[in-house]
Amino acid sequence: MLASDIISRAQIVLNDAGGVRWTDTELLKWISDGQRVIALVRPDSVSENTALTLVAGTKQTIPADGMRLLDVIRNLTLIGGPDRAVRMVDRETLDAQNANWHLATAGKTMNFVYDNRDPLHFYVYPPAVNGAKLEILYAKQPAEITATSQTLALLDIYAEPLFNYVLFRAYSKDAEFGANAALAQGYLSLFTNLLGIKTTKDFAFSPEVNKQGVTPNIMAAKAGGV
Repeated sequence: MLASDIISRAQIVLNDAGGVRWTDTELLKWISDGQRVIALVRPDSVSENTALTLVAGTKQTIPADGMRLLDVIRNLTLIGGPDRAVRMVDRETLDAQNANWHLATAGKTMNFVYDNRDPLHFYVYPPAVNGAKLEILYAKQPAEITATSQTLALLDIYAEPLFNYVLFRAYSKDAEFGANAALAQGYLSLFTNLLGIKTTKDFAFSPEVNKQGVTPNIMAAKAGGV
């Protein structure tokens, strides 16, 4: 899906085909904002499966373009082949069993620890050997959209909520007029309803809850996740 796809649809509704009242540059900013909002409440919309090269020790950092860790799947060989699976454990469990686990002998990762309050980092046990690799799933920050020819970070299924977000921002520009203020709120409601926004989304998509992969998880489902 290209940025121009969203802009052309928005201009039809706005009756501004020439981009006079709402320029492409302006609409591109709102597309960028909309992608970031969607990514915040639905981190699965920008999930990225990648090989992460580890540093020595227990503390690891997700890629620089990441928003939060979603899962750690398995070890990888140095050439990227599949290796031993990795399981999530509670930090309290490791701390109780071995308070010195951060100082253990380095080896192949068996477990990882994640705290939802520190979304950019996680810990591995045993401590990693420098250069070891893991296959991880993380939420990637959408890049700023600066040209109508750019491909959006979101899949096509998010076109409708993104389209409504752009219209919400467009009509908010003239919100001093009662009709436009009402239209802005209407499109915002459509946007939020389509996404099913809930304040518990971060919790719902955290590996603290989704420990079973594709198996339905009752706690996550109640929180609006998977």
